[in-house]
Amino acid sequence: MGTSRSPAEGGEDRGSARRVLFVPSNYRLFRSHLPVARAVAEAGGRAAVLDVAATSSDRFPPAGDFDFPLEVEGFAPAIPAYRGEGWLRRKRIERRAHREIVGAIRALFRRFRSHALVLTNNQAYVHYLFAAVARARGIGVLVVQPCLVLPEAEQLLRRSPPPPWKKRLLRGANRGFARVAGILDRVGGRPPPVEGRELSFGRGPAHLVAVMGERYASLFAREGVSPRKLRVTGNPLYDEMVRRRPGRRWPALARRLGVPAGPPVVVYTTQPHAQLGILDREAHAEMNRTVVRAVLASHPEVRLVVKIHPRERVDDYRPLAGDRVVVTADAELHPLLAGADCSVTGFSTTGLESVLLGTPLVSAELHPHPMFSFYRRQGVREAGRGESELAEVLRRLLAGESARREVLARQRQALSRLALCDGRALDRVLSCLEESVRRAAGPRSRSPR
Repeated sequence: MGTSRSPAEGGEDRGSARRVLFVPSNYRLFRSHLPVARAVAEAGGRAAVLDVAATSSDRFPPAGDFDFPLEVEGFAPAIPAYRGEGWLRRKRIERRAHREIVGAIRALFRRFRSHALVLTNNQAYVHYLFAAVARARGIGVLVVQPCLVLPEAEQLLRRSPPPPWKKRLLRGANRGFARVAGILDRVGGRPPPVEGRELSFGRGPAHLVAVMGERYASLFAREGVSPRKLRVTGNPLYDEMVRRRPGRRWPALARRLGVPAGPPVVVYTTQPHAQLGILDREAHAEMNRTVVRAVLASHPEVRLVVKIHPRERVDDYRPLAGDRVVVTADAELHPLLAGADCSVTGFSTTGLESVLLGTPLVSAELHPHPMFSFYRRQGVREAGRGESELAEVLRRLLAGESARREVLARQRQALSRLALCDGRALDRVLSCLEESVRRAAGPRSRSPR
């Protein structure tokens, strides 16, 4: 296919792109690339991150809360508001909003004077503009895959129309795109798709696209990303996650949660199915109740810890709590996964993380939607398509340590194409940063003025 694994760069090259600006979609996705920002700062560089419209439940902490020098700055794009204006008036509002966003991005780059820009998303209109303006100014642009991306989720997002204001804004932005320093003439000779749902991951004015594993390199190549841009790097979060051995923190966490030592422990990580539009609220609640019943039926002494997704409310899960069921929203995820005997999820990224941390995964396929069969289609055989089947799979795994070790080895082999996990992802991403800076400095990188 032509994709390559970026060579691991170490020693004096780590973080040598001295000024790097990170523009993630939210703090949750930025956490996976905190090691990159730390490496830049520790090499004497300047790392900054923009808090672009983060949700109230996922706000960036103050800069002083990080254990290395990191600048945190808010960036709130001007979203147009309509109150009964006519067509011509709306077009003027859209053009003015586009000019204001591009002007704000240019002013930010003039002030920060970056060598490199790191995006965890360029499907969004604002992120695409960041990449276009940065490349026009000779700044290296690297798009990184922050977490697992399900092909079915991509299709679901494409089928979902954007909000009316975004649709009008994007349609009215075609001329504005062409004005961004002539960048689009050089990128492909035509403007990008004007519908927001068609701004696919990795396409557009990025110098390089770093993906987690070979499976995603193939996926994004089929989506239209040039194989010359693709680099298989792994995820720096997984390097640190395994190296820090979070299982050592499990005993203290278990005492805080009231989970006794001795009985087997199962961790169930939830997903906001209702918010994603996959299930209605009642079907979502019934699915959670089914998982709880199956886990409790699998072993007479089992303890279940329900870890709630950050986008969900704790109050919705309090009815599940009981003598053997603990519901938590703020407990640290990785010690939970590392200390458990089994983990259960539908299609969350926590399934892969559980396997990397040494805990076998059970896939809860309790709905016919294809996203719920994601892990089974990757080769994970331990899947329950109903309450009784889920309970039986868990019963076999909780029966003995040898069964869990055998299943874990098989699952690690099956999921190896999802993420390259050899402890060198950070070096590969830093190498991609350097390559993007070199490409930006090339004779064809800057658009004609």
